[in-house]
Amino acid sequence: MTIRFYLDKPNATCKTAIYLFIRAKKKTYKFNTGRSITPKFWDCKKQEVKSGHPSKAKLNQFLTNLKTDVFNAKEELVQKGATTLEEIKNTVAAIVAGKDLQETKVGFLEAYQLFLNAYKVSRSEATVKKYKTILSHLNKYSEQSNSDLSFNMMDIDFQERFVAYLIQTPKLTNNTIARHIKFLKTFLVWATERGYNSKADFKKFRQKEEKVDIITLTYEELITLHKLDLSTKPKLERVRDVFCFGCFTGQRFSDIAALQPEHIKENKWHLHSQKTKDIITVPLNEFALEILIKYTIHGQKLPSVSNQKTNKYLKELGELVGINEPITHVRYQGVKKIQCTLPKYKFIGTHTARRTFCTLSLEKGMQPEIAMKISGHKDYRTFQKYINLTSKVVDTSMQTVWCRN
Repeated sequence: MTIRFYLDKPNATCKTAIYLFIRAKKKTYKFNTGRSITPKFWDCKKQEVKSGHPSKAKLNQFLTNLKTDVFNAKEELVQKGATTLEEIKNTVAAIVAGKDLQETKVGFLEAYQLFLNAYKVSRSEATVKKYKTILSHLNKYSEQSNSDLSFNMMDIDFQERFVAYLIQTPKLTNNTIARHIKFLKTFLVWATERGYNSKADFKKFRQKEEKVDIITLTYEELITLHKLDLSTKPKLERVRDVFCFGCFTGQRFSDIAALQPEHIKENKWHLHSQKTKDIITVPLNEFALEILIKYTIHGQKLPSVSNQKTNKYLKELGELVGINEPITHVRYQGVKKIQCTLPKYKFIGTHTARRTFCTLSLEKGMQPEIAMKISGHKDYRTFQKYINLTSKVVDTSMQTVWCRN
């Protein structure tokens, strides 16, 4: 009896099933092992998973054990004198099914912890924190609903119940819930790829994200803040400088905090993005250079202040320079409308800088693809979320383009 492994679709570009083939008495039987792999990670000659696959050792061990168990079962059948094809077929089918059940005993919570451990290595601390938050919500939902978390429960009914819980108990907004569902799907994809989950209903999870108004500074507000004399308020001055540097470069707070003098060459910031791992070359305009030189001339780097303290000081700065236009912020919690009107400075945070750069760059005539290249955005739909073009700018653009020569 010959035992070999073959891929269902060896020329596919996506995952395809791994089949166990048995040749006995001039007849061939094939059995789905319950495992799949992208063909580029499969060694046809060796019939094993190549290096580079995240679960190489585990998957190869599974296949080796399966092959050994099938061979031993066949030997046992021979010794008993039961060697009909039907007996061999039924025995192998039972072994494959049993192996699949045995290998998938990793539970939902155990798999989630393995997922977090893997992400700690390749993702930022902030990203891992988001996934921990979702796990906390899942555990509390499990307690309240008196149900154990499992992969089998991950269907549309679960999504509806979980969303209802997030609205009613922690009272999250619809957009926050949409992001949680998106991150949950990321985990379930990860678990499915590693054989922990076999239920595909989660692919139907949908949670619409509602459009919200974003807060950006006008050019006048930004320049007023940039020029404000803060010599008697050194803490506020340092926060102001870092924030304005973000407004003039369009980069994330985490990347600005990691900026070192050696990253600047020929008035360009050669940045390795902490979040996306991309390499971005940021041309430094005169405003950004002015801030940078203020510190590097004394052999220092840009000041480092925690995100939480920065957000607090930014509101103080906004109030100080009179950024107090009334802003109405609308969010939804299920069908409930949550609306509040506050001075603009109350909404200013570290992320306002990146949004301000994108908006002002387009207002000043920079082509969107250039602004995206500088800010590091790859997807225009994502980039659009950072743009806050006022009706005044749109009207002016219309009159400028459609004017009589």
